[in-house]
Amino acid sequence: MRLPLRPRSLKWAIIPVLLLIQLLVFAGIAWQSVRVLQDTAVAQAQLRTRSLHSELQAALIAPLLERDFITLQEIASELTHGGDIAYLIIRDSSGKELARAGLADGLQPQADRSLPDSDDDIFDTRFKISQGQIQAGLRQSESSRMLSGLAQRTGPLIVAGIILATGWMIWVTLWLSRRLQYLSLAAEALGQGKLLTRAPESRHDEIGRLGAAFNRMAAAVQSADEHWAKSQRFADMLLMAIPIPMFYKDAQGRFLGCNAAFTRVTGYGRIDIRGKTPAELWPADIAAVHCLHDAELLAGQPHLDYQASIVTQRQQRREVILSKDVFYNDHGDIAGIIGAWNDITEQTRAEERLRLLAGVFKHSHDGIIIADARGRLLDVNRACCSITGYERDELIGHTPRKLQSARHDSVFYLAMRDKLQSSGHWQGEIWNRRKDGEVAPLLLSVSVIHDQSGNVRHYIAVFADITVMKAQENRLAQMAHHDPLTQLPNRVLLADRMKVAIAQAQHSGHWLAICFMDLDGFKAVNDRYGHEVGDRLLVQVAERLQHTLQGGDTLARLGGDEFVLLLSGLPDLQTCRHSLQRVLDTVAHPVLLGDIHIEISASIGVTLYPQDEQDPDTLLRHADQAMYQAKEKGRNGYQIFDAEHDRQSRFRQEGLGRLAQALQQGELCLFYQPKVNMRDGSVVGAEALMRWQHPDKGLLTPAHFLDDAEGSALDIALGEWVLRSALAQMRFWQAQGMTLPVSVNISAYHLQQDNFAERLAALLAEYPELPAGMLEIEVLESTALKDITRVGALMTTCRELGVEFSLDDFGTGYSSLLYLKRLPAGKLKIDQSFIRDMHEDGDDLAIVQGIIGLSEAFSRSVVAEGVESIEHGSLLLHIGCDHAQGFGIARPMPADALLGWAQQWQGAAAWQLASKRRWTGDDTKLFNLELAHRQASNRLIDWLQQGSRELPQQENSNSYRDFDNWYHGAGSAYFGQHPLYHRIGQLHQQLYTLNERVLTWRQFELQDADEQTVNQLQQLRDELQQQVRQLLDAPATAAAAAAAKTAAEVMI
Repeated sequence: MRLPLRPRSLKWAIIPVLLLIQLLVFAGIAWQSVRVLQDTAVAQAQLRTRSLHSELQAALIAPLLERDFITLQEIASELTHGGDIAYLIIRDSSGKELARAGLADGLQPQADRSLPDSDDDIFDTRFKISQGQIQAGLRQSESSRMLSGLAQRTGPLIVAGIILATGWMIWVTLWLSRRLQYLSLAAEALGQGKLLTRAPESRHDEIGRLGAAFNRMAAAVQSADEHWAKSQRFADMLLMAIPIPMFYKDAQGRFLGCNAAFTRVTGYGRIDIRGKTPAELWPADIAAVHCLHDAELLAGQPHLDYQASIVTQRQQRREVILSKDVFYNDHGDIAGIIGAWNDITEQTRAEERLRLLAGVFKHSHDGIIIADARGRLLDVNRACCSITGYERDELIGHTPRKLQSARHDSVFYLAMRDKLQSSGHWQGEIWNRRKDGEVAPLLLSVSVIHDQSGNVRHYIAVFADITVMKAQENRLAQMAHHDPLTQLPNRVLLADRMKVAIAQAQHSGHWLAICFMDLDGFKAVNDRYGHEVGDRLLVQVAERLQHTLQGGDTLARLGGDEFVLLLSGLPDLQTCRHSLQRVLDTVAHPVLLGDIHIEISASIGVTLYPQDEQDPDTLLRHADQAMYQAKEKGRNGYQIFDAEHDRQSRFRQEGLGRLAQALQQGELCLFYQPKVNMRDGSVVGAEALMRWQHPDKGLLTPAHFLDDAEGSALDIALGEWVLRSALAQMRFWQAQGMTLPVSVNISAYHLQQDNFAERLAALLAEYPELPAGMLEIEVLESTALKDITRVGALMTTCRELGVEFSLDDFGTGYSSLLYLKRLPAGKLKIDQSFIRDMHEDGDDLAIVQGIIGLSEAFSRSVVAEGVESIEHGSLLLHIGCDHAQGFGIARPMPADALLGWAQQWQGAAAWQLASKRRWTGDDTKLFNLELAHRQASNRLIDWLQQGSRELPQQENSNSYRDFDNWYHGAGSAYFGQHPLYHRIGQLHQQLYTLNERVLTWRQFELQDADEQTVNQLQQLRDELQQQVRQLLDAPATAAAAAAAKTAAEVMI
């Protein structure tokens, strides 16, 4: 494997070499400079050595001779101190060292080396003197300084020179390479066919002259190419302009090119066919024919014409006549084949169509006529002669008037002519006259043939004899639209007549009566006299009714003894009733069939349009429903359909369907309203109440959807869902540590199912962990009273399963002691309608007290519904009802919220006070008297504020008098010792006095009561109520307790 070491650009070949050469030159100069400095330093050292030799020769001669070592050491020390002599060693002639200075003992210096602890270079020199030898180390510091100074002075200049020289060389190299690159790119572009490319060189140096030469060459190439292109374009334009497909091949039979006509016909372009043989373009059988003729041409045959097939790119086969020849190269050899063809596909197809049309014209069973632009017949086929009865010669040269009958007027033929002129075609039925004079129906189709200029050239008429088809059509129409027995319109024709009648009713504003009639007793006639007599009876009834109806009315028979009458144009309902009675009278008229005397009647169901604005089928169905209602009412009569009732029924069915869907999709849920013991503040149960989480309407209560399900199969499904959901919820609560009984409402329809107890037992079996008595079923009092024996037995059976019962809304039905005794319900629920107003209505309070008394007498517990305030609860506790539910305690809530509510709920403080005192009859009497007193005051205030001159009712005086009598009688004995009692008497007297004074003023028109009087009345009224309530809530006095004890003993 060879590495690509050659540079791809001249600049990468020149720049590195120039840099290397430059570095070598400057390195040589630097080396030579250092050598010169070194030689200078050596020469200086030698000169110093000679000088030192002379100095030491004179100074040391005497000490050496005298062996004065001290002097020698002093001289050596002095010479090495601060001068250029680094060290000095003096030896005698034998080499024995006599003195040393500047060098430690035992250390031998080396030549041209620096001493330890010294940065100076040392030049070691040795020479002999008289009587001894000298070794000295001369410092080279001066030479070093000279060398360093030279380097500092010349170094930057050298570096700058190197940088400038390098930059200049790189710039020159890049400048030259860029110019050469431009020339290279221009040459490459020219080689790629971009003949307009020129080299951007205008300098007069060698590269500029090279670029100019390149441009001259490019211009010459461009000129030659343009000349060749012009010649080629001319040849191509000539080839492309030829309207017939042309192509040319090489000597091996491969396509080289083609013209536009070739591409237009075959779909193959020049690129598609270039280099391909016929076998690569067309199927083998077609390609073989073309290759065979190509071989003949290449073998020497100069020209060849033949018919063959080709296949287009879309696989369409075309028939062509080819003309081929050869062309030669410059040497006179055959270079290839050139060819052209004429497409004769359409011509071939036209010939085929002509032959086919000739066969059709000759053998067609439909008559065909060809006429010229003036309508004269040019030719007819054999079928035309057969249909018309004329021979061919009798028709040629004549116009179609020869065949016209008198069945069509001139307007018909003018419309036919206009249609032909406007659209070029007419089709329809026509009656023509045959040669024998008979008129026959024809189905005729006429077409106009135009020439290339748009002028009419021929008319072509094709017709068929439809005499048989017309007769059959008439028979079928009669059979399809009429009853075969009575010839009355049947159901199909009735539908058409109904559409027309409905449209007329909409336009006129009159009523349309759709009457469905059924003959009463017809089956008995059939059974007694046979079907033949029955059919004759139907025909006779149909004929009578046809004479009875008016011209615009319709009578139809649907089958059997069922008829439909359409009574149109009715201005009012009374007219409709008269017409219906006339029909009933007609049918009821006796019929004599031979010696058989028959009397029948009819029942008619009627629906009125547009009161019942439905489609025809629905109108008939409604009339049919009304007819059955007429029969149920006693026959021989009519019943008008109640459209509003039907709409309500359909709305109910839609509601049931949507509710069933909600049950399946889990949109229903149970909310729970707690039941509490107001006396001790405990939660004793909850009532399950159904809710619908509607995706569009939000949360719905049962009042919005449950009424539609009553009495239906969905009623049972909903009831079982409620039971199952409540049982599952109780099990969940029990797992959470709360055992809470739940009551559910079951409809009367569900409760009365024969298998209710069995289904309930099956549901309970699914939850065996629940204790008995946890589930309670609330039964409406009205439901229990419908079949008290059956309901009582069912309740007994369910109680054996551990299910408790309560009578819901007790007091709203026909309650009786007998019913209460026979129904094993352990609980009575006082209806909220009595609870809601019992503190304002003495009658409601009396009813509630009566129900509580019954529950105590029959050992039943009681629950008050509709407790909406603390006052309600207090009053119930006073009269003996501890258990309650209502918005004043808690609204119905989702199951997951009840557990938290029960843990934090506490009863009202006022209830604790009220639970300490059970009212006696005197307490209740005082409450009712105060209530009547307050109502009287309210009537007086309303009368004053309305400004009426009519005095209040006598009830006011009666209320005041009753209160006064009780206050000074039984009330005094019962409450007289209480401190509040005296204040109550004062308030009563003030109210009574003010009442009398106001009535006197208004009666004698002395003065009108002002706003201050009204305010005074209101204040006295409210204070009296407050004092009475405080008295009733206070612990009983000794007298009251004694009275209560006496009353209890009397009851015992």
